[in-house]
Amino acid sequence: MSSQLAVLPAELVELIADRVQPADLLSFRLVCRLLRAKSIQCFGRTFFSVVRSDLSLPSLEKLKSISEHEQFKDHVQGLLIKEYNAGLGHGFHWPRSPSGHVMAPMPCVDALRPILLNDLVHCRSFHVYREHESEEDYAVDCLTTSDAAAIIFTIVAETALPIKSFHLDFTKFGTPNNLDMKRLHTPDFPGSQSLGLISAWRHLEELVLEYTISAESLSLTMGLVLFAPHLQTLKIGPRFSDDGSSSGSFFERLSASDALPALRELSISGVTITGPTLTRFILRFGPSLCTLSFQHVMITSPDTWATLFLTMKSNFPLLKHLRVQHLNELQMPKARIIFPLLEKDNEVPETGGRTFELKYKKLYRQQHQQQMVVGAEYSGPGVDMALEVLARAASGFI
Repeated sequence: MSSQLAVLPAELVELIADRVQPADLLSFRLVCRLLRAKSIQCFGRTFFSVVRSDLSLPSLEKLKSISEHEQFKDHVQGLLIKEYNAGLGHGFHWPRSPSGHVMAPMPCVDALRPILLNDLVHCRSFHVYREHESEEDYAVDCLTTSDAAAIIFTIVAETALPIKSFHLDFTKFGTPNNLDMKRLHTPDFPGSQSLGLISAWRHLEELVLEYTISAESLSLTMGLVLFAPHLQTLKIGPRFSDDGSSSGSFFERLSASDALPALRELSISGVTITGPTLTRFILRFGPSLCTLSFQHVMITSPDTWATLFLTMKSNFPLLKHLRVQHLNELQMPKARIIFPLLEKDNEVPETGGRTFELKYKKLYRQQHQQQMVVGAEYSGPGVDMALEVLARAASGFI
């Protein structure tokens, strides 16, 4: 059988390899040299589309070797920066200024810059992930995830790298997860000294911001959104550092800006916000939005989710994908919005039998556990009718 596979044209071997699970692909390539050679493109797509680094010396040496591999380097689309057992940046010395940011020269930046600029020419997506809960206990000479974000900003600003996707993931559950602006020390973004960063940011298509937005980081966060005129996807999953005033200011200022990009996909989670503020914000994307998601969002004004759903009904002509889950209202701050009527009938009228995908969770009432519908997802034509059904079905559960 292996000999029969091996004599197939490379294109057919690639099609077969594409349908093999990643763990089995390794065994598939060990069968013989011909299969190994003919499946190398699939192997590259599977295992090298996203490369990882902890910005240590050994990690950057490994990244350099990938960047020099003729078959693998062109498959690299993204870089994930994540702390492993030894921490970030080990093998380098990290001197700091009195204000807290890492000072130049930085050998790590000098090593990473040419790799991204000259070798991994398709690597234009960056994901900075915090493994641990907080940066407060880090020694001053240790590299943190805020430092890692600063390093990416520095390289992008210096090279005007046409970045496509950027993801800051600092949301380990139940922890503050702030960006440390003293360590971050971005080049006055959005200011006169960050022209390279602004130029690069014009290419951005996807932005995911998952960290606590504080007064200190508000200006930076605003700039990341507003200086991306071609942004298509925005996912905001912060925990604001107060009772909702920061979130209100953030969304109000975005709503008022003429530079707000015409999004096609918007996801909001972990936010406390007034109904009018949320309404104004999402209506800015009415003509362009195709996908919308709300998760763990509390409305703090007298408005209700039912009112918001009805407002949305006639204002999003292109909307085809909708997800709502774990919603709350001010009238019942300890209550979750549930959709009991959908359990009886989850069909959306006038859509040819299309239905909601229901989201369940076990909730307690008077010491009794009950399985409740806490959310719903719908895809397809007729989202206006789906919103009307959600408005009728929404009720409170204490």
